[in-house]
Amino acid sequence: MLEKEIENALTTHRPELPRGFAERSDARTLKVMTEHAPGRRKPIVLAAISTFVLLLGAITSLAAANEEVNALLYEWWPEAAKALMPVNLVCEDQGIRMEILSAALEKDKLLVSFSLQDLKGERITENTYAFLELEDNAGGSCEATSGTASYDEKEKKITIGQYGVYDRSVPVIGGELIARIEDVSSWRETQVDLTPYLSDLDTQAKTMAVPADAEILECLEETEIPETLRVLDCRETAFIPLKSGVELAGIGLIDGQLHVQLHYTSRRMMEYEENNAQVSMPSLLGSVTLFLPETEHMDHEKLPNGINKLGWGSKDESLREWEEYIFSGCPEADNETVFRCQIREFNAPIFGNWEVKIPARLIQGNR
Repeated sequence: MLEKEIENALTTHRPELPRGFAERSDARTLKVMTEHAPGRRKPIVLAAISTFVLLLGAITSLAAANEEVNALLYEWWPEAAKALMPVNLVCEDQGIRMEILSAALEKDKLLVSFSLQDLKGERITENTYAFLELEDNAGGSCEATSGTASYDEKEKKITIGQYGVYDRSVPVIGGELIARIEDVSSWRETQVDLTPYLSDLDTQAKTMAVPADAEILECLEETEIPETLRVLDCRETAFIPLKSGVELAGIGLIDGQLHVQLHYTSRRMMEYEENNAQVSMPSLLGSVTLFLPETEHMDHEKLPNGINKLGWGSKDESLREWEEYIFSGCPEADNETVFRCQIREFNAPIFGNWEVKIPARLIQGNR
């Protein structure tokens, strides 16, 4: 189990973020979680899996369905969301219970809601991703969107909505949709407010040359590190713990640009096998974000060669011990400024066989 968060290091402050901010800041970190990210075309798996399935029966009326998931599905396909049919099919594997709650089917489109519940531990978090696939003997692909509708911390249960558009008709085999989940990914997220540090910045921060092993982690376009670039020299600084394994090593102004340095003390690469291939992912990932009311504080033309993130120092070539973020200016520390460090602790993916067979006639309905 992951260590408890170090809450007394900094007072957590969570300002209300502008619309769309979370999606933009999450885009880079989400892609390391899975190759099956929402919104990309994904081949339909053909493997046959045998899993015990319990049919509970369609005893739940639509009126009693989860309002949050219905609202989410309505955004994607209003007509079908109004005609969702209860499914209530359940299966269990690896101590995780999957239930298909409701669905609507029409030619090349499928709208579905399902839940995942951890019956043995705390592996299902509010940040859990799973993709519901359909078996198709003819092969094919699906453009899919999914999202979390609700999470019950006490029950360790997440409810997810998914909308898929297929490149042909939704695959129905013998009058059934064979739906399965093969892996479940999750992480825990901590938000640390860095805004208080803006009011007491070191305007003449101690600097050092960019380390020889530094590499560019984020930039506007392919470039090189300028010879004149300097980074924060925090070798004699008292670091501030943000989370177990992550420290704030320094923050200050260099040539009028805001620099923030993170130090990782205990992250590692997690190795596992997926689809007969060896896959690696970091156990810990942090990101520093600065957002102003009108625009993101990132004028790449003012950054050194458009670079806004560097990394160096590592016991493992895949992971950097030090990261430095560069912003093109320094905002005021006020209530409208969002300046935070987002830290994610990833759990190793859970592989299993969660499969149900949904009678097509049950969810086709009349629309």
